[in-house]
Amino acid sequence: MTHRDIVFWYPSVDPFMVDRFNALATQTDLDFEVWFTQKLESGREWSVSESEFSFRYRYLQSINVYGNVIGNPIVALNAVKPDILVSFHAHPQTALHLLQHTRRNSRLVYYVEKTFDTWVRRHRIKELAKYSLFHLADGFLTPGVDADEYVRKYAGSSANIYRLHHALNVDHFHQSSAMRTSRNASARRTELGLKGFVFLNVGRMIDLKGIPFLLQAFQVVQTSIPDSSLLLVGNGPDREKYQSMVRQSPITNVVFLDFVQQPELPEIYALGDAFVFPTLGDPYGIVIDEARAAHLPIVSTHSAGEIRSRVIEAHNGFLVEAENPSELANRMIRLAANPRLALQLGEEGFRSVEQQTTQRWIAEILAMRDAILGPSK
Repeated sequence: MTHRDIVFWYPSVDPFMVDRFNALATQTDLDFEVWFTQKLESGREWSVSESEFSFRYRYLQSINVYGNVIGNPIVALNAVKPDILVSFHAHPQTALHLLQHTRRNSRLVYYVEKTFDTWVRRHRIKELAKYSLFHLADGFLTPGVDADEYVRKYAGSSANIYRLHHALNVDHFHQSSAMRTSRNASARRTELGLKGFVFLNVGRMIDLKGIPFLLQAFQVVQTSIPDSSLLLVGNGPDREKYQSMVRQSPITNVVFLDFVQQPELPEIYALGDAFVFPTLGDPYGIVIDEARAAHLPIVSTHSAGEIRSRVIEAHNGFLVEAENPSELANRMIRLAANPRLALQLGEEGFRSVEQQTTQRWIAEILAMRDAILGPSK
């Protein structure tokens, strides 16, 4: 049987975590392995190639239960003994962690983000199970105070919580600032039919992202500032519905673009003047951090994890209530009517995200390991 310091059990592959695990493998001597339940979750279009992985990994045997893909860890557990198992709490495989926990006497650490009632259906049995499972965990990794509060709700005030901020390739998205004033960006805006002040949204086209309210808000914006545009980037099951809503409304200058892979995203952020995130309840929303790194002011709802520590009212953006197109439109008009303010907030946004590096993420992983196993490990 092979020993590992840490096994990270993730539901699927995504380019953000690949970047972090590659750095963890190449910049430290941590003995770790990553288990994936599946390569891509349904509806995801990320381009991922195992040839780019610098870390040990394996795909677990899995089964589909009522549309949920659940990883079976038994074979992996017979081959690997981790001192610490790190996994998401909000995944159907959660109960199977106890199998690993009891059979191998490993430490169980959940990565936790706050979830919202609008995003996740609550069931009494599921809630009771969560209390039990959280009390059996040895620790929790969280990205901020919202998740801390969520953990203590289920695990109690004595829960062992370790900070793990999201990491970002800040330099990659910082390129957008210089691109924004380039001839190429100007030509691309003209090609797409974008005019005036451009509001940008990047994400999956699903109602939980609040796009219908954004379209309603943009209709109000155009009554005050006709020379404005809305760029929606992404695919999803509700995209055709949104395109139909636009065709049946009086609004103009709404452009839809297909999903864009991570390497090309700075060119997309360079097309916008402000980023709008009208979500009904995202556990986090990494696109907000990308937009801040791209020097864009943010207009977001309160219904996103850790949002109050990332968007400071009138400092690098504005926060509004979810499902409130009037309030959303008011903040959008404020930015479009004062481009200098938008630029100022965008610069403050970049300064607020500069330290959100992969190096900090690595340091926090190692600090968690040392706290649980001891620094001599």
